[in-house]
Amino acid sequence: MANDVTTYQREPGRVHTGIDEIDELMDLATNKALCFLCSNPVPKTKQLKESVFSPWILDEYGLREQSMYSQDRSITYYGDLKLTACDKCHKIIDKLESEVKQAILAGPNAVRALDQERLFLWLAKLYHGLFFHDAKLLFNPDNRMFSVFSYRDVVRGFALNHMMLKKLVDKVTWNEFPASIFVFEALTGDEPKQHFDLFDTPEQPFITLRCGSSFIVAALQDFSTLAQFNGLEQWPSLAAADTLRLHPQQCTEISAVFRTLLLQHKPARLMLTADGDDYKVTILAPGSIVGLPPVYPWEIPLYDQILRTMFRVIHNTEINSPVARTGDMPTLLLDSTGKPLQVPRIDIAIIGDS
Repeated sequence: MANDVTTYQREPGRVHTGIDEIDELMDLATNKALCFLCSNPVPKTKQLKESVFSPWILDEYGLREQSMYSQDRSITYYGDLKLTACDKCHKIIDKLESEVKQAILAGPNAVRALDQERLFLWLAKLYHGLFFHDAKLLFNPDNRMFSVFSYRDVVRGFALNHMMLKKLVDKVTWNEFPASIFVFEALTGDEPKQHFDLFDTPEQPFITLRCGSSFIVAALQDFSTLAQFNGLEQWPSLAAADTLRLHPQQCTEISAVFRTLLLQHKPARLMLTADGDDYKVTILAPGSIVGLPPVYPWEIPLYDQILRTMFRVIHNTEINSPVARTGDMPTLLLDSTGKPLQVPRIDIAIIGDS
């Protein structure tokens, strides 16, 4: 496989293939004796079960007996999600978990100060683990979810995420940081279960995570497009979010903002090169945001639909406001005078007529 080269970009009607990263991911999904990180076979007596959600998260936020929905809407438990790991990779992940744990428990400023590459790799590992729970589902082109999402794009996204994760074992290099990561401060309450929310999407690697007072939003494959997008600075709700301790429903609104931007994201053009088992990811052309600059950098009806859907799914709550018109969108981050809205407690609902 020495000096293999593949160039790909998400374009309508184009077939997306990688070097062999999709084949490798499918092998992992069907052979539980392979280490999820290095992909090497592990003898049964030496296999370690790596928790997708590390024990410190399960204990800190009371998640061991908490359930979550899979892509097929079946119920599973956070504590049941496991990956096969070899001893060497387990130690690598354990070190990473220790670093992230220390930062998250210290609060958002410590998370912001954490090396961005380490935070990215931790999020990529979490996203990979969530995918693996649904691996058989997602490798089925007839799955109903692919009536909405492109099968090739979904599988390619997970495969590229797994390739990027190999940075932990020094098997991949890149010339541009793969992600955009944002950290906000969140409200905390009296109960551990109030301190955790998770949202991820299969069609584009995107994850949001509220852990205690830290709320993290990450586009895992935009190669810093969102982080460098000037329109974000002109969006009132995002500017307000930087000054607030966010209620969980306000965190969902922020998730919807970034989710909408990603749907209007024109991906970077990448070139993958391989020398044996080592990969190199090179940006040939950067990504961009296609929308209505500069104040409303997306289609308002699309954002309105995403916002309402996310509230229905995450909070089982309807937003009681008129359908958004241009420049007239429901928001929980600004009061009627346009000033940032600081909610006094985490345990109150702030949805209402606007």
